Amino acid sequence: MAGLVFHIQAEYDALIRAREEMARVRKEIEKLDATSSPELIRSLEKDLAKSTKEFDRLAMATAKSSAELDLNFKKKIFNASQAVNKFTEDIIQQKNVVKDVEADVRKLGEAYRIAAKKTPMSAAGKLSEYNAAKRVLDGERAALFELTQEQAKARLTVKELRDEYSLYKNDSTKVVSANEDIAGSLKHIILTV
Repeated sequence: MAGLVFHIQAEYDALIRAREEMARVRKEIEKLDATSSPELIRSLEKDLAKSTKEFDRLAMATAKSSAELDLNFKKKIFNASQAVNKFTEDIIQQKNVVKDVEADVRKLGEAYRIAAKKTPMSAAGKLSEYNAAKRVLDGERAALFELTQEQAKARLTVKELRDEYSLYKNDSTKVVSANEDIAGSLKHIILTV
């Protein structure tokens, strides 16, 4: 996306140069009076038409690139949001797994305590089952923690994309406003010639 932003900036810079050229020609036209030569007037009108055509071409190219960038932002935000949703689903499932393993650990712990009181010799097998279940529980909790970390990173990515998109939209609004001002100036120039 950085390449597209650079491309739009280059188009915008060219758009500014075209606007400056139109302003220069407008100043030349404003200096004209009734005694100005028709050749000079035609030359300036030709320059103005050329500058206007270039400005319109650049404005269209910039608008097209901006629309593409806008769409890319929206796609990235959507995809990042979908990733957050997927992590949320996975976390919910993992919490259920942890809850089930915790229940198993409690049952095995209780079975071990009962076996230790009644028949201490058979308690060793129950203890190893209990310890194995605790290790599984620790692993499931670690997996849950990893999922929450990944979800947090995905949420941060969504926020960063939304902030960047907001900044881009703010800059785009300024460009559109400047273009509207230029269009108004062009109408004024054309009407005064």
